[in-house]
Amino acid sequence: MNEHSATPTSLDLLQTLPLNLGQTPDGQPVTFDLRRAPHVLVSGTTGSGKSVALHTMICDLLSAKSPEECSLVLIDPKRVEFLEYRGLASVVGPMSAEDARTTRGATYTEPDDAMAALSWVLAAVETRFRLLAAHGVKDVSQVPRSALRASGQPGTLVVVVDELADLMMSGNGLPKRTGSGRGARAVLTKPETVLARILQVGRAAGVHVILATQRPSHDVVTGVIKANVPTRLCFALQNATDSRVALGGIKGAETLSGNGDALWYPVGARTPVRMQGTMWTEGAKRNLLSRVSRVCSQEPSLEASSNGRIRNKNYRMWLRDMALI
Repeated sequence: MNEHSATPTSLDLLQTLPLNLGQTPDGQPVTFDLRRAPHVLVSGTTGSGKSVALHTMICDLLSAKSPEECSLVLIDPKRVEFLEYRGLASVVGPMSAEDARTTRGATYTEPDDAMAALSWVLAAVETRFRLLAAHGVKDVSQVPRSALRASGQPGTLVVVVDELADLMMSGNGLPKRTGSGRGARAVLTKPETVLARILQVGRAAGVHVILATQRPSHDVVTGVIKANVPTRLCFALQNATDSRVALGGIKGAETLSGNGDALWYPVGARTPVRMQGTMWTEGAKRNLLSRVSRVCSQEPSLEASSNGRIRNKNYRMWLRDMALI
């Protein structure tokens, strides 16, 4: 990670959503802008490096972007994967399944809460599209930051789902009543339905999704999800069938050796690239999270950047100390 942070390619990505993913066999760093993805599917069996990759992506975003620039919605059906990120100002979502008001520092583990978080994200997408229409633009990056702040929206929203299979299995659907009077009826809102809507329209609204699963079967990675998640990161899998699902018809993941050995298949690429994934050590991660917590707990010292946006000067000074800018 230290080697990749010093490369010019990584530094260029600081103005976007930088991900330092790994290194090819010939020593070239693999870096990527999440905005180009715009969504990522991460697949891999236990011990393959999938969870390490998720934490690397989260830490990359936390180290490069302030809460005003990028916020995370963390959905953790396994209950233990994202515990260390609780309490951070960059982590947002609804108060609970019954209360849609925005809160910071919460992760979502229960099926009802996970569904509420997805519904909250979808509501944020709809709000952003109304802002796009009001300002006559096609991308949320063209909306004035003051308008986003007035509507309660962070700059960019990244949704991370640790285990897609658990999320899909958790809901046969939650009952939702529509209409009124004699025309009222109860419909089922499945996680796949809400997730598919977010995936389809999220890019223009500045919403990106990272999905992870250790079982990329057809009933988990459905056709709608495959069609709307063009970027794939695949670690070792059990068989060629799972590899074809995870990589869009390409086998080879079943031959990977595990421990970070991966195939990277970004949007627009003709063939996957083999690489060794990066990782944040536990010590580096604790140091990062403690610094982020300390900086975000300070009173914001606002400054205008060169493009006219308002940023937290404390956070920018900390990034300068990290030698990233």
